[in-house]
Amino acid sequence: MKWLVPYLFALALPVFAQTNAPAADSSSATERNVVGTIELIEGDVRVFDTAKTPRKVAKGDKVYEGESIVTGKDGEVHLGMEDSGFIGVRPDTRMRFTKYQANGEATDTSVIGLLKGAVRSVTGWIGKNNASAYQIRTPTATIGVRGTDHETLVIPQGQDNTEAGTYDKVNIGGTTLQTKQGKVDVEPDRAGFASYRAGSRPQLLAKVPHFFKPTRHESVFQGKHEAVHKVIEQRREEKRKIWQEKVAKRQASKTGRRDQDKTNAKAHEAKHDAPKAKSADQAGEKREAERQKRAQERQKAAEERKGQKEERQKRHEPHKPDEPQKGGQNRDK
Repeated sequence: MKWLVPYLFALALPVFAQTNAPAADSSSATERNVVGTIELIEGDVRVFDTAKTPRKVAKGDKVYEGESIVTGKDGEVHLGMEDSGFIGVRPDTRMRFTKYQANGEATDTSVIGLLKGAVRSVTGWIGKNNASAYQIRTPTATIGVRGTDHETLVIPQGQDNTEAGTYDKVNIGGTTLQTKQGKVDVEPDRAGFASYRAGSRPQLLAKVPHFFKPTRHESVFQGKHEAVHKVIEQRREEKRKIWQEKVAKRQASKTGRRDQDKTNAKAHEAKHDAPKAKSADQAGEKREAERQKRAQERQKAAEERKGQKEERQKRHEPHKPDEPQKGGQNRDK
């Protein structure tokens, strides 16, 4: 099974480079996009999170973007997808929900990496309204859809006597099987094939291979395509409204946090600036008192100098004798 590891990284790494992710704000960074809800689980089924740690799952549990599903020889799991589609993961399969978002928006995306085994997929609104955003990627091909119920099977090299590669059978709608060498369109009740052989082009097979056999729960898919497409637009609109409300609440929360941060910053500034202002006022008052003191001292010094000057002037004035009285002079005569 060591051959699976390089394929896991070979599939996963290019996906993120080629798929445009919607913008996410910081509050959604920790949220995980729900892929779907488990509606049936039987036998050996393991789900691995993004850290490749296995977790136990049961009917009603959610599966998330980036998680992988591995089924054993007797394992099978069905998921009701968030875009109202439906997927059945067959026994002895390894697959990963490489990228998934279903918010009812134009940016909705579904990219599945299938390493081994088979899945049957009834596409929801992503495949119907934005077919280019829906892909199943295997080691030998990329499969696109047109409002489809189809089955994809990957047979690894060195297994059985069947030629290894990717097989895709269409029940309703249509798919496109594409490689670097070209592509083929697959119509209902037909199957396409992309080999591991280097340089080989994808081909439309003359008949559906015998190994596309119904599983024990195949009856679940009867009428599923029609049922899904009856409600698909209504559910998409409901999901879109829920998403927009969530975005609006998140934005309001961010705005509220920004306003609160501003208020807190002002309170913090006022708290720390008040002592500074008080200290500045006290310093100003002290400087003013010192200025007035110096002014008073200068005035006092000026008055003292003035008094001393007047005293010196008095000491240096010449003495004037008293004038004789007129009456006395007349008596002498």
